[in-house]
Amino acid sequence: MNLEVQEEVIKIMCGMLSRVAHLESEPGSLRDRLQERAVIFGERFSREGYKSSSSMVNSFIKLIDILTFF
Repeated sequence: MNLEVQEEVIKIMCGMLSRVAHLESEPGSLRDRLQERAVIFGERFSREGYKSSSSMVNSFIKLIDILTFF
């Protein structure tokens, strides 16, 4: 995945994750589905190497951690 695509995916995912982070996680809910997709993207980016800016990557990872913890 090239830099522009990865940056756009992370940017969009951060926006969507921040909008659902306060919601309760229920099976099949929007929050649950976005969290699953974010984890998949995170694992993929980790394998391939993050090419986006460090601040954007840090925000993405922290949002995933927040959703996982709460």
